[in-house]
Amino acid sequence: NKLFQSTFLLALTGENATLTQISGASAINAFVALLGYHAAALIVDNPAVGRLRLQQTGFVITGALFLICGFCSDRLSSMTLVCIYLGSSFFGQCGPNCTTFLIPAEVGVGL
Repeated sequence: NKLFQSTFLLALTGENATLTQISGASAINAFVALLGYHAAALIVDNPAVGRLRLQQTGFVITGALFLICGFCSDRLSSMTLVCIYLGSSFFGQCGPNCTTFLIPAEVGVGL
């Protein structure tokens, strides 16, 4: 999710941002990522979702949002870029990142 972080911070704070403003924008992103972890914790054990489907869905959604950012960033408003970035942060945590740590921990317990 660091790929577009400078674009996100610039869109959210402006070019003449202070360190406090940049830290606040980073804190917003961290909060959204934390929400993604909590969402993953709530749905990962649901039989309709499961670990594999959660990981695959997170990859697809995050990838689609990155493609939109990459190909359309010059045509999107700053607020749209911020929303897309925060969405990619949420779905990156609620999916690939959560399951990357969860699956090895569960498999490694029996070794």
